[in-house]
Amino acid sequence: MTHRRYMTSLRPFIWFLVVPFLVMSVGYALFSQDLGIGSTARTAAQNASAPNLVISATRTIYGTGPFQYQFNVTINNVGTVAATGWEVKLTIPTTITGLSCWNASCQLSSLTLIFENASYNGAIPPGGSTSFGVQFTSTNGTLTFNDAVVVGESGAGSDTQYQVIPGLTATMVPGKGWVSGGKYIRQYSIAVKNNTGKRVKSWRVYVTNWNNATYTVESIWNATYISEPAVLKMTNGSQLENNATFSFGGQISMPSSSWTPIFEVRGKV
Repeated sequence: MTHRRYMTSLRPFIWFLVVPFLVMSVGYALFSQDLGIGSTARTAAQNASAPNLVISATRTIYGTGPFQYQFNVTINNVGTVAATGWEVKLTIPTTITGLSCWNASCQLSSLTLIFENASYNGAIPPGGSTSFGVQFTSTNGTLTFNDAVVVGESGAGSDTQYQVIPGLTATMVPGKGWVSGGKYIRQYSIAVKNNTGKRVKSWRVYVTNWNNATYTVESIWNATYISEPAVLKMTNGSQLENNATFSFGGQISMPSSSWTPIFEVRGKV
């Protein structure tokens, strides 16, 4: 009995010794970390055909002033439309120095941090995700990613979003033709070239002398198409880096071999 009373009386004393030690250990840490801060969906002003992206971030702060920040950012596609690219903007109250990032391009415009996807992580399928990171130094020790806004790009969208851009060109080279089922069918090799000096977020090729009652797309590869009464629209929806070329092709049936397509390419930057 005496032994049991002795052990019971020791437990509060041991707990009294351990708890202050744990608190003191946290207090002398060289950095602090907040997990899962910030969750900002895309703005409601986006077109309904745009990807529905959500952003979250973890934060690590080093030092006691000036403060060295590191954010690890994750973008999730919670919608049904695949993203072909994305852009994140974050407005901060004070200027920063030593800006660097990975898995994204980054710049500071006035007091707005702007991040754009790299060439290899712009595509986010529904249910998918990607991530990037950023480091910088600030005299403000309370910065977060809570107000960051992410906007996704896709090959969808209205035609008003696509403009003729100097340096963005396309070729549409006719290949062999043949007769099948009373129709003349010709194969075309199409290439879109970006010499604009910057990334093109999305592009679309328009065949303007089209008549969907007369001409038919028999097949197309590496692209999608929309056949309207007076125009054929073809797009891959992927981003095109500067000096890059994207190639695709298709087969079109027509009454005779004399038809020559008139086309132009438009893009979004």
